[in-house]
Amino acid sequence: MRATNGRLSLLFHRVADRLEISGGATFQVQAYRRLADRVAGMEESLHERWVAGGRLSEVPGIGKAIEAKLDALFRTGTFPLLQRLAQEVPESQLELLHIRGLGPARVRALAEHLGVRDVEQLRTAVETGQLAQVPGFAERTADRVHRSLFEYMSHRGRRLRHLCDGPMDTLLRRLSTCPAAGAVHPVGSYRRGAEDMANLDLVVVTTRPEQIAACLADLDAVEVLDETVSGGTLRDPPDALVPTGSDSGRDRGDAGRQGDAPLPSVRVRFDSGLVAVVRLCPPTIAGGAIAWHTGSRAHNARLRELASAREMSYGPTGLRAGGRPVRSRDESALYAALGLPEIPPELREDRGEIEAALDGRLPQLLRREDVQGDLHMHTRASDGSGSILDMAMAARALGHSYIAITDHTQNVRIANGLTPERAAALIDEVRRVDSQVEGIRILAGLEVDILKDGALDMPEEILSRLDVAIASIHSHFDQPLEEMTARVLKALENPHIHILAHPTGRLIGQRSPLQLDMDRLFQAALQCRVSLEINSNPERLDLDDRHCRIAARMGVPVVISTDAHSTSQLENLSRGVLQARRGGLEPKDVANTLTCGEALAVLRRRG
Repeated sequence: MRATNGRLSLLFHRVADRLEISGGATFQVQAYRRLADRVAGMEESLHERWVAGGRLSEVPGIGKAIEAKLDALFRTGTFPLLQRLAQEVPESQLELLHIRGLGPARVRALAEHLGVRDVEQLRTAVETGQLAQVPGFAERTADRVHRSLFEYMSHRGRRLRHLCDGPMDTLLRRLSTCPAAGAVHPVGSYRRGAEDMANLDLVVVTTRPEQIAACLADLDAVEVLDETVSGGTLRDPPDALVPTGSDSGRDRGDAGRQGDAPLPSVRVRFDSGLVAVVRLCPPTIAGGAIAWHTGSRAHNARLRELASAREMSYGPTGLRAGGRPVRSRDESALYAALGLPEIPPELREDRGEIEAALDGRLPQLLRREDVQGDLHMHTRASDGSGSILDMAMAARALGHSYIAITDHTQNVRIANGLTPERAAALIDEVRRVDSQVEGIRILAGLEVDILKDGALDMPEEILSRLDVAIASIHSHFDQPLEEMTARVLKALENPHIHILAHPTGRLIGQRSPLQLDMDRLFQAALQCRVSLEINSNPERLDLDDRHCRIAARMGVPVVISTDAHSTSQLENLSRGVLQARRGGLEPKDVANTLTCGEALAVLRRRG
């Protein structure tokens, strides 16, 4: 792997983490963090400068001591401090930093007092109640770490989708410039819109696999782990059958041959550890290969059953009949050969989509352009970074016709929550800015905190002035099921509340959902006509796809919002739309696909 500036930055950040865990001096830790950030922002490659014989110490921010370390690193692959720290703080100990509530100081304390240096040892310490013996781990902190550990273990080895977007874009850009690539298709969990995934998968349509492998080997961002590409070309099977509809392949015999030989592939790894598998296939069977590798396993198993009923088989190279491949240049041909319309990738989880397709009941899934407004965002009045005008102009540029400014209220002190007096002033300011801006309606709202007993932390006279009132929970996450359910239901009964934000309170891989009776919550939302939010924050995506499906089936209104705290986060709306698509939602299921007046009418409908 090339010593790119990005890799050097990552290395120095890990040096800083290891130094802090090992008890290094604070000034030294901070110096390496500053160095890591500085290197990441440099345009000139430090390694290329070194190769050319240039003095690294002449680069701003690189002193002679760092120059010596870089010289050793480029010559030998390491330097003495790096070797020492790797022995003192192994990778297994660095992994503990991924657990919410554990920073370097607490990771060091766990090692010093309990000898805990990996996740399994932490699990033992948690289960045996030993965390209370560690200074700085009060009972509340220990409980939080316990819950965070459980959530981390349930997602261990997986990455949130938004952390995979950059690597996927890197691969798509590189492969799209390779002359041998006819088409490049993301597949697997990523294409199905999953919220997290173990790795990335792509299918490249090509007849020259070695050139694709060479393109990937030349990419600075990745390390090639292995490949199964042999010499020669990938040719379209000369005996491929042309599908003739649902009876394709009948009476051709030898239906038991599965055609399960894997496609040639190249496996690469990014600096973050994320692995991507790039599979290569010829054009004639591309549709079948793309469909198979999109999955899911359960969906593929159902397609295999349909293929078998038609005396065909289905595997990594698509359909086969009589041992011969069935042509499928696109996925629609593959599904047509099985007597189905093409099923959207987001629905391919074997959750009723096969039956819906057979019966002609596939939903017309929501699209990003169907959403007309964003009803949850924050400004610098609480914990956002932009002004009301900043958020409005950015939203208008994205095509929104309306937004709601919904800053935090007083109970969320850490977010600079608004007192009633400040809330009243914000409402007035929203009205003023709205009157001066053309092309977008700006609604006055608040994200009102639900207190421990279900009361709201804002008086009725303020709530009655709002266009949009959102209720949410930001404290006392550990209440038992009955208390938590009663708390939320009480808030929904307030006639001024329109939306319940991030309803289950989860943070994917960090915090488990609240203990809520979801059946009662859905019933209460339906009765009170309170909309449930799909929060587009990539670490929340709450409601999840299963709950989206339940909401649509029951007729509970849904709102897709960004919860943006900056103008750039307004673009996260597409993530919420993707979650809605996985839940089978159509435009009619989502209130903010309507015009502003129509959406407000839905939000205000009671009883």
